[in-house]
Amino acid sequence: MVDKDNLLFKNYKLLQAHTIGANHVKNNLPYQDAFASFACGDYSLICTADGHGGCDYFRSDRGSKFATEAFVQTIKDAFEKGLLRSLENETKKKDIDNLIKRIESNFLFRWSRRVEADKKANPFSEDEMSRVSPEMKQYYLSNNSRYEIAYGTTFIGAVLCEKFYFAIQLGDGDCLVFDLSQNATHPIPKDSRCVGNLTTSLCDEDASLEFRHYFSSILPLAVFVATDGVDKSFENDEKLALFYKMLLDEVKNGKSVGQVESELNADLPMFSEYFSRDDVTLLSLINDVSLKEA
Repeated sequence: MVDKDNLLFKNYKLLQAHTIGANHVKNNLPYQDAFASFACGDYSLICTADGHGGCDYFRSDRGSKFATEAFVQTIKDAFEKGLLRSLENETKKKDIDNLIKRIESNFLFRWSRRVEADKKANPFSEDEMSRVSPEMKQYYLSNNSRYEIAYGTTFIGAVLCEKFYFAIQLGDGDCLVFDLSQNATHPIPKDSRCVGNLTTSLCDEDASLEFRHYFSSILPLAVFVATDGVDKSFENDEKLALFYKMLLDEVKNGKSVGQVESELNADLPMFSEYFSRDDVTLLSLINDVSLKEA
């Protein structure tokens, strides 16, 4: 367990909160989001993934878990092999984009390998297949099926280093960043294919082409990543930003990040009940020193 009030990376503190969705409780479904964080003396990261759910994506809770695990390992590997240092030294946008695409490709490869190993160790059971739609059952039983679909999930991750940060995303959900003046932005470009319940996914055949990312050499005051159970609870981006700003104001006015996290976790079941009814997962890295000085 991580003590949220201790230093993680520089002056950034970790906030992570989640709850199973109200509809998942009602329908006896598992929590299908996943999240992870990691920090050391050189960087800190947060990430979350949202398994698609539904009978046709019957292992999406595993898919989301594999995604967060694969991302943590990918960033550890990127640091050890010097990719993060290369990002720090690059000045051309094209070269920066190419380095981040390498990280995305490595991440997708690791996720696919974990899915492959799980499918090999645990073949699809009759019970699982009995709940799949007739069309997808026929597809899964065919010789050319892509079993990754059963593990389908979205993903968002952010990595903070000493002189830069970057964030990557595939599918829906949201990444929101506050600068040192407490202005909020959604830095990762939107994906027009993510509408309603439709989303791009790590299980897509062309997933490597569907990543979006953002890079900046100016570190943020705070960065939030969240599954769509959060942003679907608000009418628009402005109200979502106000919600996150409220959390920051609580820290600025004297509460510790750990206190805010505990209170948020206590409130999230009701949050899901009255709003999105979906799983709700959000993580943030907050520079509480800069926040209290602002």
